Amino acid sequence: MHPDRLRMLGLLRVGGPATATGLAERMDLNSGATSYHLRQLASYGFIEAVDELGTQRERWWRARHDATLYLATTMAPLVLPSFRAMPVRREST
Repeated sequence: MHPDRLRMLGLLRVGGPATATGLAERMDLNSGATSYHLRQLASYGFIEAVDELGTQRERWWRARHDATLYLATTMAPLVLPSFRAMPVRREST
């Protein structure tokens, strides 16, 4: 995955929803490039638009998952919906 996309995804996961313009300022990129990378992330299901925050001129984006792991054998992404949603298995003593 492109390094700028990884960084954007991380910023959305840690900082919450943001616009292309807001991310561009934080990453020192132009908003056109940022918008392109956001659309690519959305096309693969890593992020989604937040319709309730946006307007016709401003689109907000958020991460769809808390984490992405890559399988070492194939480097294919394995997306976890939420660490909080995963059951905790405890060993009995």
